[in-house]
Amino acid sequence: MAERSGEIVTEVSSARPAVWPSVSVLIAQWGNVELTGRALESVRGSRYSGELQLLVYDNDSPGGPGRELLGADVTVVEGSTNIGFGPAINQLAESAQGDLLLILNNDVILEPRALTRLVRRLVDEPTAAVVVPQYRDFDGVVLEMGSFLGPGGRGSQFMRGRRVPASLRNVGHGAHYGSAAALLVRAADFTRQGGFSDDFAPAYYEDSDLCLRLRKEERSVLVEPTAIAFHYEGATAGRDVGSGPKALQETHRVLFARRWASFVEAQPPAGHAGSLQGALEPKPGGSRVLWLAPELPSAHREAGHHRMVEMMASLTEAGHSVLACAPLGRDTAKSGSHLESIGVVWTAENATDRWSPGADEVLGTLDELLSWVSWDTVVVSFAGYAAGLTERVRKACPDAGLIVDSPDVQFVRRERAALEGLGPMPSLASRQTEIRAYRSADGVIVASEVDGSVLAAHGVGTPMHAFPVPPFQPWQSSPNPAQLLFVGNLEHAPNLDAVDWWASEIAPELVGRFGIDQRLRVAGAGTRERAGRWGDLVDVVGWVDDISVEVTQARVFVAPLRYGSGTKGKLMLAFAGGVPIVTTSIGAEGFNPRSASVMGLADEPKLFAKMVADLVVDDAAHELQAGRVSAEGRRLWEEFLLHRSELAAWVTGGFSAPGPAR
Repeated sequence: MAERSGEIVTEVSSARPAVWPSVSVLIAQWGNVELTGRALESVRGSRYSGELQLLVYDNDSPGGPGRELLGADVTVVEGSTNIGFGPAINQLAESAQGDLLLILNNDVILEPRALTRLVRRLVDEPTAAVVVPQYRDFDGVVLEMGSFLGPGGRGSQFMRGRRVPASLRNVGHGAHYGSAAALLVRAADFTRQGGFSDDFAPAYYEDSDLCLRLRKEERSVLVEPTAIAFHYEGATAGRDVGSGPKALQETHRVLFARRWASFVEAQPPAGHAGSLQGALEPKPGGSRVLWLAPELPSAHREAGHHRMVEMMASLTEAGHSVLACAPLGRDTAKSGSHLESIGVVWTAENATDRWSPGADEVLGTLDELLSWVSWDTVVVSFAGYAAGLTERVRKACPDAGLIVDSPDVQFVRRERAALEGLGPMPSLASRQTEIRAYRSADGVIVASEVDGSVLAAHGVGTPMHAFPVPPFQPWQSSPNPAQLLFVGNLEHAPNLDAVDWWASEIAPELVGRFGIDQRLRVAGAGTRERAGRWGDLVDVVGWVDDISVEVTQARVFVAPLRYGSGTKGKLMLAFAGGVPIVTTSIGAEGFNPRSASVMGLADEPKLFAKMVADLVVDDAAHELQAGRVSAEGRRLWEEFLLHRSELAAWVTGGFSAPGPAR
């Protein structure tokens, strides 16, 4: 993990293999030698570091194979008759020396980075047998992002002619098959399968047949959407399926449909809905998970959102397919790309900063998404949001497990705010609505055992699983820190109240009783707008690009929170940096007794000020406390890794279903 500006970014491996596998490029041609020359030039111009072997089979082209045009580095095999595409590729494969085979139409131009990205994806996915690119027309229109089969063997090219949302442009997905216009396959797999079946000679459906044979071995067919291949579609065989070579397409469809009837007849009708179902196919043993939230999670802004993203990451790492859907997305250039980095496809209705105008219609409405895809589990974050969705989810997905994720118990937070005079007391009806949402689910994810106990005390008998606010991976802090630090989004009322309380009651004690005239540094979203609110008592830092720099320089991490509920994620920064903590009982809520024991706890301003002062002036006390916090931070991190592995199993089947109020 890497911590940047409060954002936890999952580091996606982009390291090059120590030795890039060799690739044999196989092209069949009949005439159109100029096209073949352009295809070969695009391969030569690719930024690929491995060894390349260029092979062309000429199907007795009128005017000859054009050896001079193709280049001296190309091995040309001349056929005496036109044996067609599939048999020609099989002939070339027999003399191919590469670890991988790139089967390439002569009417395809590879974008310079495409081959490297295809190979990297195949290397990174040991169970993958085939990887194909995103195909585009030369005007930029999407032709195909993997293909899917329906009854009768009819195919559907995913996203053909559509605006493609960023997550689908950047997150690889599976497919039933990929067009052999640019198909990367392991040479050993191609040979073991006997290459393309002669039953589909000279062309059409041989690529679909090969992919299904490999899928039958539980090998995957993947789309790498960041690899772009431009396709002169129909340049070699035309587009008219009623005459010429393309007429074989319909004949071979019937043959293919008979051979693979048990598979194709079990699929939904070919089209966008069925293709989306296929694109979200999980790895073997995995599940399809739809994650709903009122706002696309912004892990860089809020601890609750960070927790949500970590839960999604635990699912994708375990082989599950996750789609995150929200009506609202803030700062989606950052939050969306974060989700993409962990393999989560996402959609937010207002995310026009990531999509072209109108592109929010690409994946469909929420009701369409619910009905188009056979979801195994639907997770809804925040009970208030879940309350309005339960009936829709149950109706559209009667066989899916429904889980409510509770970042905190909202009615508890609101009641505590009211007791501090910081808001109205929530109505009994609002509390009952929240509790009803928990009861109507098949399972509830809580942020701490404390929250689980609160819900149980209010009669929630739904199976629960605790997933804590994620800690940060420990790092080494500065040996001589100086500042007092508070981190928090001041658009969140409990954080704003905490700084108000510090300025009005704690800071005067520090100055008057202990002679410590040290400003509190406040970092986080929403702070700049309040720069003058506390005069000289507070330095408003605002949003920072790397919050770890602030934490590393902190001598004491303070969290004077007077209300709120759930585990306070900001304290995880202090644990990771080994910075002594002074907080309140509310601030420590949600932490286990061992973690709470290494914090300084004070609910009264004079005691709070004394604890801070002791850590400021006493180097020995500071060093001792920093060591205890650092050790606990390491333990929290190791414990959290276990939580991540346990969650995926629970979310996708470990809870009891149906729920009490199904």
